[in-house]
Amino acid sequence: MRTLIAATAALAGAAILSTAATSADKTPKPMMKTQDIHIRDPFILPVRKEKKYYMYGTTAMVRPKGGFATYVSSDLKEWEGPIDVFVPYEHVYGRSFEDMRRRVPDLTKVNRAVGFKPETSLDRLLELTIRETCVQMGLPVPVSATAA
Repeated sequence: MRTLIAATAALAGAAILSTAATSADKTPKPMMKTQDIHIRDPFILPVRKEKKYYMYGTTAMVRPKGGFATYVSSDLKEWEGPIDVFVPYEHVYGRSFEDMRRRVPDLTKVNRAVGFKPETSLDRLLELTIRETCVQMGLPVPVSATAA
């Protein structure tokens, strides 16, 4: 399950970054050398269609606001970034904002109103999403998502 969630997050992140890179500020940013990037647990996602690499990593030990950052490269030597793809909840909404993390989704009202009951498990939905996203992006499909 953790692998599926990580893969889904990575694929979604690549799509978000791709969109952000084309619609965001066009001001050129200085490129960083690989050895100058300080993140923990780095993960590199190649996106063949874009001929780019997306490097993800945690920043809690090296940046005051913590979170999760991404860098973008076309050659694995020079990187644009950091681009924040996850910032801790309290840095976005403040400590007094409504605590969404403790809510538990409940489909009871939907079931009563229209008779809807989910028939596909979360694990299966993630497998299908990962498989379809990999196929669309021209990436290898992870073994856990190959059963169609």
